[in-house]
Amino acid sequence: MRRAVVLVVVVMAFAVTLPAYAQKANIGVSAGRTTLKDDGAGLAFDASDTGWKVFLGYRILKNLGIEVEYADLGKFDQTVNDVRFEGEAQATSLYLSGVWPVTLKARVEGKVGWSLWDARSTFDDGMMPPEVDSGDGSDFTWAFLFGYNITERFGFRLEWQNYQFANVDDTTFISVGIQFNF
Repeated sequence: MRRAVVLVVVVMAFAVTLPAYAQKANIGVSAGRTTLKDDGAGLAFDASDTGWKVFLGYRILKNLGIEVEYADLGKFDQTVNDVRFEGEAQATSLYLSGVWPVTLKARVEGKVGWSLWDARSTFDDGMMPPEVDSGDGSDFTWAFLFGYNITERFGFRLEWQNYQFANVDDTTFISVGIQFNF
C-alpha cells in the first residue's frame, strides 16, 4: 500500500508539470521475460515467466533523465530434485538515466536506480511442511535500453534490467515496450 501511495504521488507530480515541459516527458508500457536464478541449498533454480511494467520518464537535460516504474515480474514455478519452488515478485523503481543519441531517432540509455520490492517464495520438498518466505526491501537496480522513435511522439524500446532481491542470486527482465513522448 505504501508503494502505491508513493507511485501515485510521483505520477501526480509529473502530471502537474508535464504541460510546462513539452517534449521532455514520456510514458509507456513494456512486457517481456523475467528470469530468476538461485543456487541456494545446493539446488540450481532457473525459472522464467512473463512480466510487465509501466513507466514514466522526464528528460532533465539532453543526456540526463529520470524514470519511475512499476514492474510485475511474474510468477515462477519449477521443480528441481523433487523440490518445488514457487515465487512471485513486484518492484517500484526510481532511475537516473544517461542518454546517448545514436541517430536523430535512435538512442541508447544506461540506467541506475533504487527499487522497492515485494517478493514471496515457497519451497516444498514433499516431506516437511512447505517453507514460505515473503518479504520486501529496497536494493540497487540497473538497466540498459535501446530506444527508437518512429515519430516525434511515439517510439519503442528494447530493455534489459537487473534487480537485486534478498536470497536470490540473479533476477533479470528483458522487455519490449512502447513509449509516448510529450
